[in-house]
Amino acid sequence: MSRSDKWNLEDPEIRDMIERLKSEIAVEYGITLPPDGYWGSVPSKDLGTIGSQLKKRLPLVIEHQKRSQSEKRRVRRKS
Repeated sequence: MSRSDKWNLEDPEIRDMIERLKSEIAVEYGITLPPDGYWGSVPSKDLGTIGSQLKKRLPLVIEHQKRSQSEKRRVRRKS
């Protein structure tokens, strides 16, 4: 199953989540954030670090969001 089958990367909410995670990971690893938002000037080694951590964390974050949304729905139905 490809990544695009799991996540709708066109969804602005998911795109925002990815951008937030990239920034969080960069700060954790002491990588300077590009002030203009252009990641092309960041060294490949740093981008690899961010990418590998993003690959590990994103599925966990999305799964957590799905669970919390389904729990909210259950609570609403019981009310």
